[in-house]
Amino acid sequence: MDLEYIVIDDKYFNVRDVLRAEFKVSSRLLSRLKSFGKVFLNGKVSSLDERVFSSDVIKVNLGFDEVSSSVVPTSMELNIVYEDDYLLILDKPAGIPVHPSMRHFDNSLSNGVRFYFDQIRIA
Repeated sequence: MDLEYIVIDDKYFNVRDVLRAEFKVSSRLLSRLKSFGKVFLNGKVSSLDERVFSSDVIKVNLGFDEVSSSVVPTSMELNIVYEDDYLLILDKPAGIPVHPSMRHFDNSLSNGVRFYFDQIRIA
């Protein structure tokens, strides 16, 4: 899946500014996109600090695989708000961690999503 943005004015200084403001990309995802070479400016792989100008085209390719082999599948009820071929939106209950950790190895939202994907044969 690709995201694309055409710079129409001078309110952004660099590619990072555009991705943070227009696509709400987190710092962690920015880092992963950069390391996989998935950020493009005018058709060429770009650094996040590359200066942008009016009419520049910024494209982000979100098509890379996440390694989930360390996430233990755990059956849990998921409140699925929306789902299509590219997107799964959940209503996360308060108090449940998103990612596994030392204290929450098998009871995080990621564990439940991994179980769900295994059941529908996506992972």
